[in-house]
Amino acid sequence: MTALVALLGSMIVGSADFLFGVAARRSGPLSTPLVGQLCGLSILSLSLVAFDAPEVRFADLAWGGISGIAAAVAYILFLSSMSKGKMSVVAPIAAATGAAVAALYGSVFEEGLGLVAVVGIVAAIVSIVLVCSEGPIEGNTPSKAIWLAVLSGGFFGILFVSLAFTSTNAGMWPLVASRATSVPLLVVVNLVVNRSIRFNREDLAGTVLAGIMEMLASILLLWALRRGPVAIAGVFGSLYPTSTVLLAWILLGERLRSIQKLGVCLALAAAVLAAV
Repeated sequence: MTALVALLGSMIVGSADFLFGVAARRSGPLSTPLVGQLCGLSILSLSLVAFDAPEVRFADLAWGGISGIAAAVAYILFLSSMSKGKMSVVAPIAAATGAAVAALYGSVFEEGLGLVAVVGIVAAIVSIVLVCSEGPIEGNTPSKAIWLAVLSGGFFGILFVSLAFTSTNAGMWPLVASRATSVPLLVVVNLVVNRSIRFNREDLAGTVLAGIMEMLASILLLWALRRGPVAIAGVFGSLYPTSTVLLAWILLGERLRSIQKLGVCLALAAAVLAAV
């Protein structure tokens, strides 16, 4: 169940990332995540009513705050890479790095993973690498975009591990702490770098939708990280390039090679294996 919930969250956030990426190309990688996170607060408010929180510890809020810092930095780096390179390339690179961090943590600190689940995790990471295979085609991604994607993936991995340390008794309050740190941080970064919050109104509708989807995905991922191994939840939460790549292929005309299509199919098979 952990793998399926994390996979559902990753498919939702992958679609949100596509919309964020489109907006970031015009509105910039700093204001886009800020506006998106503000738009997601409506869903977060509803989640506080839907999920009980019998005991909210300071540690839950602290880990939530750390995850917020990681999320803000990750999205700035991620959207910067997407604005400089092809979505169908930088998204899988970031995902592979984040999945590797989660898998490394799980292999060192967690026990009880069955053989089939381990095979599923390995297959999921391989699928990300396959989707990442750009090949010798026109418009290759600049090396700067690739390194930004790698760095963003590392912070996404920190995000996964931080949320996993929170308690189920805290409900969705760790996400409140996460937004309480990420939103002010994004505001400061916008004011320091751009000296204002510059956002293109034409991107508002897509960013609003992306922000709502990103928060919904965060709720699903938090559920998965608390109830299953971080290795499984983190790896399958990193399969968002599947939907990002497909949308970039369908809507933007970015070419998808046969090996990338194989990676998409392998990702779905990996989810089934890890869920057994």
